[in-house]
Amino acid sequence: MCFKMLYNLEGVLRALLIAVVCALSSCAFGAHECDLDSDGIVNLSDFTLLSQSWCDSLQWTVDPLPQMISHWKLDSDATDWHYAYDGTVYGDPLWVPKPMAMVDSGAVYMDGQDYIDIEMENYPELTGSFTIDAWINIDSGSQEQILISKGQSSWQIGVESQTRKLFVSCSGLVGTSYLSGSTSLVAGTWYRFAVIYDQDAGKLYIYLDGEVDAQADASGSVSQSDNYIRIGGDPERPDDFRWRGYIDDVHIYNFAQSVDAIFNYKMIHIDVTDGSDSNTGRGRQSAFRTIGKGIESAENGDIIHVWPGIYYESINFSGKAITIKSASYPAIISSPDDYAVTFYSGEQVDSVLQNLIIQDSLVAISVDGSNPTLKNLTIVNNDYAIDLWRGSRPYIESCILWDNIIDDIYTEAFDPNVTYSCVERSVAGEGNISGDPMFADPNNSNYYLQSKIGRYIPDPNDDSGTWVIDQADSPCIDAGKPNICSRRESMPNGGKVNIGAFGRTPYASKSPWPFESDINFDGKVQEADLYSFIDNWLLTTEP
Repeated sequence: MCFKMLYNLEGVLRALLIAVVCALSSCAFGAHECDLDSDGIVNLSDFTLLSQSWCDSLQWTVDPLPQMISHWKLDSDATDWHYAYDGTVYGDPLWVPKPMAMVDSGAVYMDGQDYIDIEMENYPELTGSFTIDAWINIDSGSQEQILISKGQSSWQIGVESQTRKLFVSCSGLVGTSYLSGSTSLVAGTWYRFAVIYDQDAGKLYIYLDGEVDAQADASGSVSQSDNYIRIGGDPERPDDFRWRGYIDDVHIYNFAQSVDAIFNYKMIHIDVTDGSDSNTGRGRQSAFRTIGKGIESAENGDIIHVWPGIYYESINFSGKAITIKSASYPAIISSPDDYAVTFYSGEQVDSVLQNLIIQDSLVAISVDGSNPTLKNLTIVNNDYAIDLWRGSRPYIESCILWDNIIDDIYTEAFDPNVTYSCVERSVAGEGNISGDPMFADPNNSNYYLQSKIGRYIPDPNDDSGTWVIDQADSPCIDAGKPNICSRRESMPNGGKVNIGAFGRTPYASKSPWPFESDINFDGKVQEADLYSFIDNWLLTTEP
């Protein structure tokens, strides 16, 4: 809550006294971060600066494109592995290891006293189509319990009392606002469920282990709520309704995801250095060697992770709704005298090419009768960067098109759909620029962006790499789509995402953080920063 009294000195002192009493734990941030005026000591003058920016926040949002919003693996904490909507854990849940989990390295067990709140005021409202899926394993008992919710006044998913059936409640929907499943869950058994509201089709579904468990007609929009999302309970209901059992691998999407993509999708790994096309592709240790093999084995909804290296091949998406993206710092695709990437089979926005470098090809990307998503690509030193045929209008965002010999974007009919990109031959579109991207060393295929704050240098033998300081800043730093959460990029990052293949990754070049008082870099100046400040009160900083 934002207390206006913090803007005057009396309020500052009162809040400081309260915080000293209420601070609950130590913090990882030290005196240097809290010495806001750099006078060598954390004192009242620093606290005054903190109070003056109290409640300032970055207005991060999620791309409006159909996509996953959050993925909480729940392996050992409540980190959002897809975006930056990390949860805050309350109570003392048990984080169980792989043998007791269903996905990855762990899961969480809650005993009715625990829950996780997603304390983000700007979390996207699920008013239209949405999908929520997870693995669950309930305890014995007859009480109603809530798995995940934004409150009865908005939406909630849980297990009914007595019947032990899954249910979903969506306030505001017309026709059906409450839907109960047909299967009584057995305690001690893992189930994979999905709740899907398809606004366009006018249907509300509950799926259990890939099969329809219930469906009904439903239309309209889900009611909005100011509550936080809660995993393991309902923010509007008594504690008795908290979850008792295991939860693993929770996803939220802002569209009606396909059943195949939910229950059958897989992650495929490609490693040109150590992979083999005779492998399974399931994990880096069993990676394929070529991207083409990964596409051949992929099905709609799959994600292909491409590990660093140069891939000399021509790839075709073959009409599949898949995502191909770098698994670490960006891999390079090169196809001299040929087309590097082609979309020729009616691909749409759910066919995604992301965080890759495409260089030294006849045509980097060729699109014919398709509208794929091209995001955070660096396309350099090709004859043509992108050519578009038969009315194709792919969604091109946060890309760099530079030093391409003949043309950056060739289109036979419609103007290209390009936003927040750096295109050498200027192209109309929101946020587009045409200034020199200032690559670190393009002659040696080093397309990291120069930065006065920090530029990453990878070390093939050390995943951590190193950071160096340049004498200039690339105009592509912080030039990506505004209001997109930048927390995937290393700190400090300016609170905005970068353009190009390194944008939205930990390898993006750095820039000054916009709020000096935001000590923990979470995009808002609130209680957590105050607690950090208290932990370092009157400490001095080293010279």
